[in-house]
Amino acid sequence: MSIQQFNSIKELAEYLDISRTTLYKRAKESGVKLNGRYSNKDLEQLSGVQLTEQNADDLNTEVNKDEQLLNTLLEQLKIKDQQIESLNNQLDVSQKLVDQSQQLQLQTQMQLESEKNKVLELETTVSDLEDSKISWWKRLFS
Repeated sequence: MSIQQFNSIKELAEYLDISRTTLYKRAKESGVKLNGRYSNKDLEQLSGVQLTEQNADDLNTEVNKDEQLLNTLLEQLKIKDQQIESLNNQLDVSQKLVDQSQQLQLQTQMQLESEKNKVLELETTVSDLEDSKISWWKRLFS
């Protein structure tokens, strides 16, 4: 077991590539005294590299939970995609129906206008005939 010596806390923190605050926190958690002389085991504990068996199990459990959550979210996403596709199809059908309705309304309006024009022509013709009858009677008795 080799022992390494550091002249300051700052030097040790730079060696471990962590902040001084993190170094103090890890030293307190692991029970390592910051006295300037450290074994490899002390340095591993301070660097936070080691994984205990419990930590590894916790990490695996967390990964499994994340995978389950991801699978659930992917399934929900597929369902939402299907719902969106169904709604888009319904929207297409609705738009076609609205288009047909507008076309029928236009045709009906055009037919109505045509019939209106025919009625106006007939009224004009009847009016002309009535005027011509009166004129004939007027001519006869005048």
